[in-house]
Order: sequence, then C-alpha cells, then structure tokens
Amino acid sequence: MKIDNNIIEQRQNVKFLGVFIDENLNWKHHIKIISGKIARSVGILSKSKFFLSKSSLIKLYYTLIYPYLYYGNIVWGSTYPTTLDRLNVLHKRAIRIITMSNFDAHTAPLFYENKLLNLKHINNYQTGTFMYRFHNKLLPKSFQNMFELNSNIHSLLLGMQSTIDPTFVELILKKFLFYLKAHIFGTHSLPTHSKQI
Repeated sequence: MKIDNNIIEQRQNVKFLGVFIDENLNWKHHIKIISGKIARSVGILSKSKFFLSKSSLIKLYYTLIYPYLYYGNIVWGSTYPTTLDRLNVLHKRAIRIITMSNFDAHTAPLFYENKLLNLKHINNYQTGTFMYRFHNKLLPKSFQNMFELNSNIHSLLLGMQSTIDPTFVELILKKFLFYLKAHIFGTHSLPTHSKQI
C-alpha cells in the first residue's frame, strides 16, 4: 500500500488515539497493555487499603483504574469474553479490595452496593449513550447513515416499531471494521471473502 509514493508497511498493531488497534481486530494487544497498567494500580489500591477509608479507595479507583476500563470501551469492550477475562479478574480484585471482602467473595452485589459499573455494564452504558445520541441526531454527520430504523426498512409491514435492526447494524459494523482494517493494515492482510463484503 502506498500513500504519495511512500510504502506503508503492514504492522501487527498501531496506537491510535490511545487505543491499540491490531491487525485481527480482536483487541488482545490493547487489553494486554491496559491489563498491565491496571494490575499495577490494583497493587497500589491493595497497599492503600490499610490506611485509607472506603470513600478514598473509591476515589483512588476512579483515578487509577476506571479510566482504562472506560476509555474506548465501546470499541474494544464487545470482544470475546475470554479476551476480557484478565480485565474482569483485575476489576473484581479491585472491588474486593475496596470493600475489604474475601478473595472469593461474589462481586455482583459489591458492584451494586457501591454503585460501580462492571466491565459489561460500562460497555452497555457507552453503547446505549451512543445509540441515544444517534437516534437524537447528536452525533457528527459522518454517523448519520451508519444505522437504519426498522420502520424505514420494513415500512410496508404494519405494527413495526422504530427500533434499530440488529442484523443491519451487524452488517454495517462488519463493513466498517473491514474498511478500517484495509486502510490501516493494507488490503493484503484481508481474507478473500472479507474483500467481497
């Protein structure tokens, strides 16, 4: 691939706006990087629990850990659950430290009682916010034609609600990801069937 006669080398991953985009778009490299940073922060949280109050520990969590879990989560947070396992383990360890709970304590009630979002809820929140902004035309113009309402696709069917068609969204997102992959890593890295989509 060339831009202005300059050869653009294929890379396994590239950092763009603080997010590592890898050639397979599985986000493993990005998650590995932020897992290392969060692990260090969990260690700081663990040492701090002996002389800080619970409210101070929560503030420390929001300073040292939450930004890594939140930033760009709408992009990488919907990857395979097994890819997110390391982050989930660290996140659960952090909430157990904050609440002074046992190492094997069930974390769902701990997140709920302390009004903290787990990794999946962060992703759901960001996705819901994005779709709300899309529906109310609050996003930049480049997003206006990215999704289609059911009522527009099936206008002849009676009783159809104005909701986003998930199969259409999936198709558009696949096309966008393949476009991104082709333009960042070069078309040579795309499988043949991907180029036809």
